[in-house]
Amino acid sequence: MLDWIKNLEPEFLIIFAGLILALIISVVNLSKNSKTLDLIGKRAFKLNEDLVIREDKKFVDILVSNTSFISVKLAAVGYIFKKNLLPISEEVTEIAPRDSIKISIEIDELKAFIFAHENKLKRLKIYVEDTLGRRSLKTAKDSYRTLKKMVREEKKAYKKQAKKERFDSGKYNLLERTGLVFKFIFSPISKLNYIIKKGLNKRLKNREFKLKMVRKEQEHSAFLKSVAEEDHREKELLDLENKIAVERREIEKQQQIKQEKHLVEIKKLQDEMSKLAAQKEKEKLEEQVEKNVEKEELEDNQDIIIDDKKDEKEENITEKSIKNNEKKVSKEPVKKKKLDQK
Repeated sequence: MLDWIKNLEPEFLIIFAGLILALIISVVNLSKNSKTLDLIGKRAFKLNEDLVIREDKKFVDILVSNTSFISVKLAAVGYIFKKNLLPISEEVTEIAPRDSIKISIEIDELKAFIFAHENKLKRLKIYVEDTLGRRSLKTAKDSYRTLKKMVREEKKAYKKQAKKERFDSGKYNLLERTGLVFKFIFSPISKLNYIIKKGLNKRLKNREFKLKMVRKEQEHSAFLKSVAEEDHREKELLDLENKIAVERREIEKQQQIKQEKHLVEIKKLQDEMSKLAAQKEKEKLEEQVEKNVEKEELEDNQDIIIDDKKDEKEENITEKSIKNNEKKVSKEPVKKKKLDQK
């Protein structure tokens, strides 16, 4: 077989691989188409069961969902118990595509409905039926557990009530008589055990009370200690604040004294500076006055000098004129003599 496949030409191998791939694709498409047809054409119901409490009463909510893409008409909803149908609702209701309806029944009504037909509880199933008679089933686990618990509690209550009536009337059964006999035989031991337990419990209670008192005293002493420590800390803090305030006042006082001294010194310095400025101004005025006096004296001297020079010039001029006159006088007689001599 393998040799035959090996001897095939590549064209045949490609054809066989293509046929196998086409077959796989056809199978996948067929499965997807069948799922799509189921969703579109098949009337698919989905059942859910919930236990809820409304106004202190237990209810069973049955949620019927239409998972298909076409509308469905619902004909009946109920329980199947021992192959017997126990319908809750037989009203024809139309459910839109991808929609749901909810049907509720009280758990006590369901219990009465079931035990009206049977005395013993067995497995339950929820059914839903459309108008074509097609039926969908789901095991009612929550309802069955709740009903079973209710039956068990009722049996316990019934046995307890019957036992109480027997004890009140004195009509005991074998087990109860045996228990009472053993109780009578072992009553001293039970009494002794009761006394021991009672005494031990009493001592333990007293011990717990004493421990509680000790704990309370310890808590109170710890509270007082904490209060004392808090007061001590507050006192230390207050003393420190007072010390800081006193030191701060001393420092402020010293600073104020220094500032006053500094102001006095500044005032003295200002007075000295003002005195120096006044003295300088006075000296400047005196110098200015001296300069003015010197200037006036200089001007007076210059005037005197000028007058002197004028006088000298005048004197010189007069002297010159006198000399000239004298020369003239002296020359004239000479000329006259010459003339006379001539």
